[in-house]
Amino acid sequence: MGESRRWIHMGIDGMIVEFEKRYREFTNGEHVVWDKHESLGLFLNKVYLVDDGKAEYAFTKEDWDLAWCLFIDVYQHALSISEYKQYLERFMYDHWDMRSMLNAVKYHDAKDAEKLKELWAEDEVTVYRGGHDKDGLNISWTLDKDRAKWFATRFWFPEHMRGEDYRGMPVLHTGKIRGRYIALYLNTREEEECIIPQPENFVDELDTQFLEQHVEEKTEHFKDKKWYTDA
Repeated sequence: MGESRRWIHMGIDGMIVEFEKRYREFTNGEHVVWDKHESLGLFLNKVYLVDDGKAEYAFTKEDWDLAWCLFIDVYQHALSISEYKQYLERFMYDHWDMRSMLNAVKYHDAKDAEKLKELWAEDEVTVYRGGHDKDGLNISWTLDKDRAKWFATRFWFPEHMRGEDYRGMPVLHTGKIRGRYIALYLNTREEEECIIPQPENFVDELDTQFLEQHVEEKTEHFKDKKWYTDA
């Protein structure tokens, strides 16, 4: 992989420098300032350009190992992915190559690559996603049911503490998927995360459960506390 391997070992800060350099070359000198927590949006909208439905690439087919490596890094540093769902899915499908995907996971963690190969060989994998009833399905799922419940409830608060960004009651989505439809498996944060593009089309036997017990426990915990409604 040569040049791509050199980039990978730079870390996210080094890649931001490379992004800036490549973007200037790609746009004949236009300048852009990168931030690691904004790097997912910048990666999708600057390196992987989308304009009037036509995509232009900074990566050739020979660079796809690199593209996936950078994708994993910027994805894991992102503060939010929901606003980029369609672009994330488009990137994954336009660059879908299981060898490159496996190589990218392997460069981050060899054990995760072995697990990904095991998942791809499975006819049926049970996956979970913690969310809110006003949200649609997104690409981040997990093999760990308890971790999904944690994601569903970590930002839920009782009514007297809610802000304008309230997204509904916490829910646990459970479904089945063919292993080969899982793009990536990432466990460096001990979340057993599975990246699944277009889960609404590929996750079957979907069951959605309201986490009523967690709501009751959190309501009791915060009953005498205030936050957004403080005078």
